[in-house]
Amino acid sequence: SRLGDWSYEVFDCKLARETKAATILQLALYSALLGEIQGQTPDFMYVIPTGKNFEAEPYRVAEYSAYYRYVKARLENASDSVETLESYPEPCTHCDVCRWFRECDAQRRGDDHLSLVAGIRRQQRNQLEEWNIETMGKLAVLPIPLKERPKHGSREGIGRVREQARVQVTGRSEKKLVHEALLPVADGMGFCRLPEPSVDDVFVDLEGDPFVGESGLQYLFGFAFKNVDGELSYEKRWALNREEEKRSFQWLVDEIMRRRDANPRMHAYHFGAYEPGTLKRLMGMYATREDEIDRMLRAGVLVDLHQAFKQGVRASVEEYSLKKLEAFYGFERKTPLETSRAAMRYMEHRLQLEGALVDLPGELRTTMEGYNSEDCFSTSKLQDWLEQERQKLIEQRTTVPRFVDRNEKASEELDERQKLVMALVARLIEGISADERERKEGQSAQWLLAQLLDWHRREDKATYWEGYRLADLDYEALLEERAGLAGLKFRERLLVERKIPIDRYAFEKQETEARVESDLYIKGEKFGCVAAVDLAGRTIDIKKTRKTAEMHPAAVYVWERPFGVKEHAASLYRIGAWVAENGIDAPGSYRPGRELLLRRPPRLLASETLKPLASEKPETTATRIVLALQDSVFAIQGPPGAGKTYTGARMICELVKQGKKIGVTALSHKVIRNLLDTVVEAAQEKGATGVRCMHRENDGEESEGVAVAKSDEEALEALRSGKANVLGGTSWLWSPEPAFEAVDVLFIDEAARSWRACGRSLD
Repeated sequence: SRLGDWSYEVFDCKLARETKAATILQLALYSALLGEIQGQTPDFMYVIPTGKNFEAEPYRVAEYSAYYRYVKARLENASDSVETLESYPEPCTHCDVCRWFRECDAQRRGDDHLSLVAGIRRQQRNQLEEWNIETMGKLAVLPIPLKERPKHGSREGIGRVREQARVQVTGRSEKKLVHEALLPVADGMGFCRLPEPSVDDVFVDLEGDPFVGESGLQYLFGFAFKNVDGELSYEKRWALNREEEKRSFQWLVDEIMRRRDANPRMHAYHFGAYEPGTLKRLMGMYATREDEIDRMLRAGVLVDLHQAFKQGVRASVEEYSLKKLEAFYGFERKTPLETSRAAMRYMEHRLQLEGALVDLPGELRTTMEGYNSEDCFSTSKLQDWLEQERQKLIEQRTTVPRFVDRNEKASEELDERQKLVMALVARLIEGISADERERKEGQSAQWLLAQLLDWHRREDKATYWEGYRLADLDYEALLEERAGLAGLKFRERLLVERKIPIDRYAFEKQETEARVESDLYIKGEKFGCVAAVDLAGRTIDIKKTRKTAEMHPAAVYVWERPFGVKEHAASLYRIGAWVAENGIDAPGSYRPGRELLLRRPPRLLASETLKPLASEKPETTATRIVLALQDSVFAIQGPPGAGKTYTGARMICELVKQGKKIGVTALSHKVIRNLLDTVVEAAQEKGATGVRCMHRENDGEESEGVAVAKSDEEALEALRSGKANVLGGTSWLWSPEPAFEAVDVLFIDEAARSWRACGRSLD
């Protein structure tokens, strides 16, 4: 650069787990400005995310420069097209840490801004402003029902925020707290979420920092319960490192289950989604207390009072947070919030910098325990208040059904398998530290294998839990949920085939994951699947079931039922059992998979090298290496179009020439078939004879050079008989035990995506 024989590049630290487009745009701007200063555009720009080593993520500036120039040009054109640019201090996520918050908040309150209405969406505010309803006061007296159909949002949505504004304005003008029950009482929502109270109920609250290391750290576990005198008591466990976090998690789960076993009517109450989400994450992270968490979730032991309040009560507050609601039930905190926030900042700074702590100052411990205990006590008082409000409804002859626990027992088959898996996991991780920094060579590989044994079940559980969560969401929540699709309005019936209709619906403007062939659900029941969707026109065509043919719900959600992976899990169990008997690094079966877990480079014949030879083409290098591979794994990496499929096909042809049987797998049949077709082309190009390809696919069609098998048995028999020597199929073909060592070499196409789904690749 003009500065000398060197130049600068831009680094930026971010707390986000994933790099966002706005970050790339920001860095591209910095790089452009830096380039003007030093006369040389930087080659790379870097993001340093939170993590244990703060490793920088490089991004090539040239790959994003066109995007930067495009956005910059749009901004310049927008600036040139108006004489005066006016802005308003709209609330955003940065408000919590912005030093100008007080000034902006004062302006919004002075203007009686619509953003002060609890739960109002920006889209709804835009519509109201088009109607010249710019203040909360005007919204509170908006005539209902609406005379004009909104362009943005729905009549129902506008009606809900209008009622919320009315209650807030009433509370403000009368200078008192105002609340009212939402009627009619929706089944499974609001007050119907409340089970029968029990003297053994507990009230849980967790404190943690998501930016400690790669997984965050829950540093304080607490719960409140009523003692023999009927007074609230508080129990807690601190966790200043990974081992303590694991033990504290186990302690909390054990305490809840101990009380549950003694009194099946007890429940664990919490406020918001943080506690159940954290318990599920810790269960998966440490592979412990899985059966107990399953039982809690299946039965409904965890009760969210935030949802119960929000769905059951309309209150004169600007947000439905625990601190804001405490005024309704007269809870007063003894620990000042400013003191608590200062203690939290101290905890977060030290944990993020050091990763773990040996000890904490006594004053800080006292402050954090006070804050945590008061959250628990407040949750208990909120339950009492909600029960009183529920009783008022009953006295007014309103029917309010209680939540009744679901069946918490797993199937006998699943329970028996789980016992075997947990026993094997315990054998594999015995003596291995939960902190990876303390593990010896080989222990990390064995630890990872142990966690893989129940990976499929954990993934399935996460999917089912997500289904339960989505089933519990109301209309407003589904409107904000990417998996949701809300504001559905029936438009027309397109056709009916065998009593199954396809209906067209319009929907509100929103971000949604609904795509063609997505399954749609309502309250845990399948509603239909997407036949077509027009995101610009905001219409969706839904192929229903016979049961839902005449149903027209206001909101649905996307959910994918887990695949059957019994054989995948069984194959991993066989590997784990072998390692438990012989060791992770012993000669013998499953060596390629164990080499991968040990992160070993490819093991070759003594005379071969991984380095390309002089004037050697990549295709020739790869073929030479795979022919010399000894019970090991060889990875070929490259972007789309780099020639991976081309190279793989020629490697396969050379292996067949050596008399080898080849397996091909990937996540999709399309990818598998593409590689098989390329193998046929490569064989013809090279004049290689004896290459006989087969594809195991139920709906596949034979082509020149590629036969199709309709069953696993037919496919494996073709390999044994020699009818085929290159066989392609998904992991469902290669996972069952009859496929063990059926081929000499297994090619995993798109392996970065396939690794998680293809457990049998370890074989």
